[in-house]
Amino acid sequence: MLYIPRITNILILLLVLGTSGCVTVKEEPQNPVAAWVLKLLPDSPQVRRQKLLERLGSADADQRRQGVLMLGEGQAPTWEATAKILRIMARGDVDAQVRAAAVQVLVKNYAIENIMDTLKETANDKSLLVRRETLEGVCRRQQDDAMEILLVMREKDEERSIRARAAEVLAKYRNRKVIRSLINGLEDPEFAVSFQSRESLKKLTGRDFDYDSKEWQGWLATSEDPFAALAGDYE
Repeated sequence: MLYIPRITNILILLLVLGTSGCVTVKEEPQNPVAAWVLKLLPDSPQVRRQKLLERLGSADADQRRQGVLMLGEGQAPTWEATAKILRIMARGDVDAQVRAAAVQVLVKNYAIENIMDTLKETANDKSLLVRRETLEGVCRRQQDDAMEILLVMREKDEERSIRARAAEVLAKYRNRKVIRSLINGLEDPEFAVSFQSRESLKKLTGRDFDYDSKEWQGWLATSEDPFAALAGDYE
């Protein structure tokens, strides 16, 4: 993952790429970062513009994090440029707390399918904090794209709490891929993961073959509808 050293560089980049759909400002300040923020906040009070400018352009990570959270307030999520800034900050800020905050605001305010590329990257972030924020974000959605991220995190994340939480949430998805992943989870070296994999298998199928992955696999191979036992619970 490539981390961009200063958020000012991000905003300058966005300014160069253009501001389609934004209101044109008559008096452009010399600072290109200030120009971008003024276009981003065409109808906001000058005080709010200045605060956002100072925070997003700050070298202080906590100030940038506060700026990110401001982008999730009021009408800010409806501005065309907001999602662009949040995506870049979620993937490129050098500070994990800023990246995690950007993920939080993205998941809260935008349809999961529109930010999936970003979440796929943050699901592999080197920071546990960012991966946890990504996981909890997709846990609140029940869509196929979210399921794919959960499967990857259940199978590949190095942190056992992430793998266990992903196994728990996968119980919401009636999909053979999920069952196969959970069966593999029974053999996870961490008991928390194998235990949660078994619990989710029981919830999905109404069956219990303990931690015997071979018996689970044999049953799945011969089962026409592995969810039939609990079909009434989903109607």
